[in-house]
Formats: sequence, C-alpha cells, structure tokens
Amino acid sequence: MRRIVSMIGALGAVLAFGGAIVALLGTGEPGEEMARGLGALGMAVVGLAGAVASGARLRTGMMLMAASALGGVLLEPDLYLVGAVLLAAAVAVGLRVGVAEG
Repeated sequence: MRRIVSMIGALGAVLAFGGAIVALLGTGEPGEEMARGLGALGMAVVGLAGAVASGARLRTGMMLMAASALGGVLLEPDLYLVGAVLLAAAVAVGLRVGVAEG
C-alpha cells in the first residue's frame, strides 16, 4: 500500500511542478508573481521528496506532502490546485494505511 501512496503523491507532485512552471513562466517581469512561482516550485520539490520518502517513512512523507499541498495552494491557488488535491489524496490514503498497519 505504501507504493500506492508514493505513486499518487509523485503524480500530484509532478502536476504541481507543471503548474508551478506555468506560473513561473507566465510572469513577464520579476516581482511578487515570480517570487510566488518560485515558492510554488519549491513546494512541488518538497512534495516530490515526500512522495519518495513515503516508501520508507510513511509519516515523514505524509507530512512533507501535506505541507507541499497547503503551501502550494496558498502561493498559487489556481495553477497548483490539481496537484494539491492529488497530494492531499495521497496523505489520506497514507493515513488509512498507517492506521491499518498499526
């Protein structure tokens, strides 16, 4: 089951990464929007690290993915949403797996 959590989280992180790239490239000039795009890009990397870490350490991976989903939605709500939903779904599945494994 941990493999499923990792796969859902990795898919969410890749989609969030794509949204962050679109947000970053969509800005014409440096400023607040570019900084938010860079922050969303960093959150996507954190989400990907959480997806990788959830294979060995489920709680750590879930915390990283939850932080990535929340932080990304706060930074870029429109472009990060699909990835954040998948990251949150991975966290929900991970909670279910963690309860089942005890």
